[in-house]
Amino acid sequence: MTPACSVLYNMNGQIVKAIFNDVTVKPCSGRAAILNHPPRNRLNMTDTPPPSGTPNLVSKTESQGAQHIPGEQARRLAPILIGLAYLAFWQIAPRIPTGSIGAVIVSTVIALVLAIWLPARFGYNLRRSPAWAVANAVVAAAVIVPLQVMVVTRHRIILPWELIGYIPGLPFLALIWLAASLGVLLSFLVRGANMIPPIAAVLALVDIWTVLLGGPVQKIMQSENPTARAVTQVMTVPLPAPRQRTGAAPINGSVGFADFLFIAFFVASIGRFVPSRSAYLRTLYGLIVVLSVYMLAVLFLGLNLPALVPMAVTMLALHWRHFHYERSELYALLYASLFIALIAAGFWYFGRQREPAAEGAGASALGMSAPVARISA
Repeated sequence: MTPACSVLYNMNGQIVKAIFNDVTVKPCSGRAAILNHPPRNRLNMTDTPPPSGTPNLVSKTESQGAQHIPGEQARRLAPILIGLAYLAFWQIAPRIPTGSIGAVIVSTVIALVLAIWLPARFGYNLRRSPAWAVANAVVAAAVIVPLQVMVVTRHRIILPWELIGYIPGLPFLALIWLAASLGVLLSFLVRGANMIPPIAAVLALVDIWTVLLGGPVQKIMQSENPTARAVTQVMTVPLPAPRQRTGAAPINGSVGFADFLFIAFFVASIGRFVPSRSAYLRTLYGLIVVLSVYMLAVLFLGLNLPALVPMAVTMLALHWRHFHYERSELYALLYASLFIALIAAGFWYFGRQREPAAEGAGASALGMSAPVARISA
């Protein structure tokens, strides 16, 4: 019997000795008893420290954990940091006097980037935490809803909500917080990635109707009723812009409450069913680029346009590879889309018939001295 075979069969003695003494044994009869390997960090039964060249596995693991914890904490704190940056920009932008249209464009883009980034990051962080989403929604509602009710009813604003108005931008930050929390909560109703495209299509068509085809959003925004104007004020977030010192009309952009809600909704939904950080980053960058260009077009044309349409198109274009349907499901989606499109066309046609004089009023409104452009939902 060879020495290698004696190691195999003498299980109580030789194998233990081989482990502690790094005995290298060759395989026997096609079976490897102990593979050739470089000396490892052996069990140290004494208080003598290991040699300097021996890797310290425990300290390496601890160091990796120490490096991981700050990164995880930074990701958890990201919405707070973005919110603070948003508030800081609100303190700076309106105090800058300028007559340059370029400054207005830069300010609008920066404000919109922060306003998109905040609900997107919030949705990504809470995409798997319904309890935290409920807690955030409750706290955000307690902060902003009473203040909105007081504004709409023209009631005197009382403490502690009166303090919110002393910090420029804070009421709008709380409104974005509430919208993002509700968007995350709605995302938990989505049970699969294949539900996202039909939801996006329906939301886009409904948004077209509500904003452009005589829907409730259009009626409220065009109404001269003081209550309707107050509702419009509390349900939109203006973008901070530099103060124009040349006496020209200020150009102000604003974003609707539902837009922030569905940004968080789409990001949270994609984040759950496409578990990749690159998918989140593609979604964030895509929304920022598309909605920034869209807002600039809205801003300089002086129009109110639906934002869910480019948002839905962006989501489908970026993640279409993750949606898989059978042929029967594709036909069902096609028929449903055609049906909804016909309903939207009907609303548009009858809305045009009932309001023949609204076009003249809308054309004169474009010549107002202080245009306000909105992307709405």
